[in-house]
Amino acid sequence: INECTRGTHNCPGFSTCLNTPGSFICQCGNGLRLVNGTCVDIDECNSGLHNCHAFAACSNTFGGFTCQCRTGYAGNGTFCRDIDECAANTDNCHVKATCTNTIGSYTCQCITGYEGNGTHCVDINECIRRTDNCHANALCTNTDGSFLCTCLTGYAGNGVICADIHECTTNTHNCHINAQCSNTQGSFRCTCNPGFTGPGTNCVDINECNLNIDDCHQFATCSNTLGSFECRCNVGYEGDGVNCRDIHCLSLDFLLKTKCMGLTCYCRISTQTRAIRVRPNLVILFSIMLSLLITFTYVNHAMKDARSRVLIPLYLNILEYFTSYKSVSDASCHHINSNHALLVFPLDVDECVNNLDNCAVGIATCTNTQGSYICACNTGYAGNGRQCVDINECTAGTHNCHPTLATCTNTPGSFTCQCIAGFNGDGVTCNDIGECTSNPCHVNAFCTNTVGGFTCTCNTGYSGNGLATCNDINECNDDPCHQFATCTNTPGSYTCTCNTGFAANGTHCQDINECLNPNTCHNSATCTNTVGSFTCQCNSGYSGDGFSCVDINECLTNPCDPNAACGNTPGSFTCTCNSGYAGNGLTCLNINECVTLSPCSPDATCQDTPGSFRCTCNVGFTGNGLTCS
Repeated sequence: INECTRGTHNCPGFSTCLNTPGSFICQCGNGLRLVNGTCVDIDECNSGLHNCHAFAACSNTFGGFTCQCRTGYAGNGTFCRDIDECAANTDNCHVKATCTNTIGSYTCQCITGYEGNGTHCVDINECIRRTDNCHANALCTNTDGSFLCTCLTGYAGNGVICADIHECTTNTHNCHINAQCSNTQGSFRCTCNPGFTGPGTNCVDINECNLNIDDCHQFATCSNTLGSFECRCNVGYEGDGVNCRDIHCLSLDFLLKTKCMGLTCYCRISTQTRAIRVRPNLVILFSIMLSLLITFTYVNHAMKDARSRVLIPLYLNILEYFTSYKSVSDASCHHINSNHALLVFPLDVDECVNNLDNCAVGIATCTNTQGSYICACNTGYAGNGRQCVDINECTAGTHNCHPTLATCTNTPGSFTCQCIAGFNGDGVTCNDIGECTSNPCHVNAFCTNTVGGFTCTCNTGYSGNGLATCNDINECNDDPCHQFATCTNTPGSYTCTCNTGFAANGTHCQDINECLNPNTCHNSATCTNTVGSFTCQCNSGYSGDGFSCVDINECLTNPCDPNAACGNTPGSFTCTCNSGYAGNGLTCLNINECVTLSPCSPDATCQDTPGSFRCTCNVGFTGNGLTCS
């Protein structure tokens, strides 16, 4: 009987009935197995019966399985190749970062001049951090991803090397034509020539005559010239202009000339005055007496002996007066009118010591000369010595203060130099203080020394003025991490940590297939990977939470045919029809041994019984039915 075609079989769903001699068998479909009369799924993924690639995830399905390449790989699941996210532009690297492909993933690294985690890159300010290579006399300018070095004014070079420009020799200065150019480090100084005044870039002539700072004689005329002045003796006087003498009484023979006849001459010596009145009838006698005096070998002594006194008793006092001088030629005659003249003899008196000078008190120096004195204004003053005015060295440009880093302050007769804020020194030389050595900035800021000052800049990850405040920036507010990562703010920075079930650097996270670990679930459970997690489910025939599974003794529920024996197995059971029955155990049909086996003696009659048979010897025969005689 073909139970399969007659429909008298009891095969479960998802199975095929196969007829056998005197019975039939049930065969479950692909990916299924017969368990307790039911076709249950075979987990090919957990049992290792799949053909998925090593870089693919196996997902069990009822009666089969699927293979899917993991994130970072492409293919049909049975073959997976690495995806080059960098070449495919599927990465999330920053525009200022370099993408490097790795097996199943990629890495992002900020390019030179930028810093960050690769998915977020910010420009590094090399100038503020002083990581540039600009020269000490160059200005560093930060650019996007780099920096620029430019030599300061007064220097030339590529910014990395800067040399001082000698403006004086290269004629790039702006000094006046009447000024001298002096090169300085990084600059130059213009100083007006003597006889000119001004800042050096503009010089105007000093009129020494109007300012009474010339040294012309009192009987001379001062004429201003460009950058100087000239002294010319007045009419009736002779000399170089600084010294002038009356041309009427220049030699010893002035008494013999008619121009002095009938004149009254007298001598004036400083504050003392001695005079002689010369009459015409005495001129010849007076001249003879003077001639005799010259003939004496020792003039200074000869005038004192008795013989000389006898010769000129009437002029004794006059002659004694004459003998106290070096010579009459040192005298000078100054006209008064047609009948009188001044005859001045040089009897020297130290006007400076005796306070007889008229030099400017306290600001001029008196120097005694033969028969007179000279007044000269002290350093820092200008004038003729009798009148002196303070020279403002600061406005005149004659000071030696630092040209750019110091302030010049005029003082009576001098000046002072003081370095400007941010520099120290004597004012002539000023050096940058270097404030950063005293750590003036906030603890979370770095200090950058500048020319004459400093700047404070908060470190990366902080915001504020750098000097008093630098507050931590909570970068997590900008969601810099991957969608499957957790951002944790830290002082001055942040960290990205992939969530449980994901792995990578936090800026890129991919799902972990926990099911690849055979110890994730119980060995009698099926592991199913999910996004960021997994599930464990005890296999059919077991009970538990998937992490712990115990065998179910199906025999306790009598799943087999009443004419079959139930045998419990790990995760399942078996049903075996009892002797005399045939079937799959779930269904057992009595076997008619009389038909199929003919076990009785030919002289006996076979009678089928449930699960067995009986043999009875025919009449006339005796025996057990199996054997009859």
